[in-house]
Amino acid sequence: MYSPFLPFIVVFCHVIEVGDLDDLSRLEAFVRSLETAKQHSDATAKMYHQCKALYDAALRYVEMTASRGWQPQSNSFDEFDTFIQTFGMSPLGALGNPGNESFIRAMDQEQGMDM
Repeated sequence: MYSPFLPFIVVFCHVIEVGDLDDLSRLEAFVRSLETAKQHSDATAKMYHQCKALYDAALRYVEMTASRGWQPQSNSFDEFDTFIQTFGMSPLGALGNPGNESFIRAMDQEQGMDM
């Protein structure tokens, strides 16, 4: 059930980095698809709650940045780390940079896909 999570994270990070509203809509559609299936298994329910929390954070972040005339910047992840901590969530920096090879390697190991 972790396989769909990595692409979700990539799209989520793209939304945070550049404020892409089309990708934000894609995240919403994926969350809605999980919502309709969450009663079928615990794994789907957990994934739904994780993705929903990230989608909600991305939505609020995009809304907040749009309200103050945000332009994409190279420090978007640092800015988002500060924002997400206000919700009591761990910053992305604690997980490693999603574009970083070590992050991908750690995800592969977690999923038992060592190369």
